[in-house]
This record gives sequence, structure tokens and C-alpha cells, in this order.
Amino acid sequence: MSSKKKTMPDGLYKILRFFFIYYALLLSVGCLVLFIAGIKTNCYLLSVLSILLIYIAPPLTHRLMSSLYPIRQGATVVDPNKYNPWINSFRLQKIYMVAPWLESLLFLVPGLYNHWLRLWGSKVGKRVYILPGVEIVDRGNVEIGDNVFIGNKTYISPHVAQQKNDKMFVYVKNVKIGANSFIGAFSMLGPGTNVPENSKVPGGSVYTFNKSEPDQQRMG
Repeated sequence: MSSKKKTMPDGLYKILRFFFIYYALLLSVGCLVLFIAGIKTNCYLLSVLSILLIYIAPPLTHRLMSSLYPIRQGATVVDPNKYNPWINSFRLQKIYMVAPWLESLLFLVPGLYNHWLRLWGSKVGKRVYILPGVEIVDRGNVEIGDNVFIGNKTYISPHVAQQKNDKMFVYVKNVKIGANSFIGAFSMLGPGTNVPENSKVPGGSVYTFNKSEPDQQRMG
């Protein structure tokens, strides 16, 4: 069986490109219209549906597209005229970058943020405690074992973008945190970070690419 990743035909991408680029805007406007319609017509089910769609539509769209065209682990060239699974995933998550309070609200319910990451496709173990100030930019590309604590203002990015010879490259690799680990506040975990089990990572630690030990420490 071939291990070659499936790619979206260029013709299909040309048709769907507008939808992908303006996904966050279309979703926001659609949910706002539904919410207002529900209030004006006293059909509060519509208003509730609009709120649920804000949280459910992007991860489900991500899971669907990833099942058809998986995100490649490693380096890829970003061609604006071709479909890139990671770029598409990034666009689906844009709404939570523009309005980060949407995601912050999830922390009000204990454990809900963990389920949120699982909805995107990440693997999150039991008794994982993530403080509200933690930022994960690729919500479907983390693997966290059991009994893990992630301190405030920790930044986790399973991708990095670089430019070379007028070409843009993106490097994507899952971030893994082993069971029974402690990640100190203000740490930074880059693509391919693999924190071993039973690790005690000091606050302000910086992992760059494919590291199992921090490169340096910084103060928040």
C-alpha cells in the first residue's frame, strides 16, 4: 500500500479557496445572524445553536479535512496556489486567535479544555491540569500523558514557519509531553518537542526543534 499523502486537486482547491480563506469571517457572521434571529423571534434554541457552532464547526471541519488530506509531519513548501492541510487548519483556528476569550471561557468548566483539544484530534490523558493562560496554537497536534501539569503562560507551537530563497516553508511535528510531568510557567515548546515521562521542566524553559531537553531558560 502506498504511503503517499493524498493531495487536493488544484481545480477543487480553486473552487473551495474562498471558503477556506474566509472561513472564520463566514462562521462569525453566520453565528451572529443566528443569535440575533433567535433573540428577535424568541426562538432561543437558535441562539444556543449559534454559540455551539462557534465551538463545534471549526474542529469538526478540521477533523473532516484531515481525514481526507492529512497534515504532513515535517517540512513542506507553502504554495498559495495549492491546498496545504496545515494552512487550512490554521485558518480554521483563526477565530480563536482574533477572539481568544472564546477559548478562555472553556476553562470555567474543569476539564472542558482537555475535551476541546481531543475534539481537534489531540491525545490528552487523565488528570491533566492546564492553566487558563496556556496557549496551544495547533490544537490537533499535541499528545499529553496522564498526570501532567502545564503552568501559566506556557506557549506550545507544533509548527514553525521560515522563509528561504523567496519560498515559505512550514515545519510541523507533534509536541509530546510524557506522563507524570510538570511544565513550569512561561515555558515554550516548539515543534517536535518530546518531554520524557516524569520530567520536571523549570519555568521559562525553551525547547526549539525536536528537543527532549530545553535549550535555554528565559524569565517571563
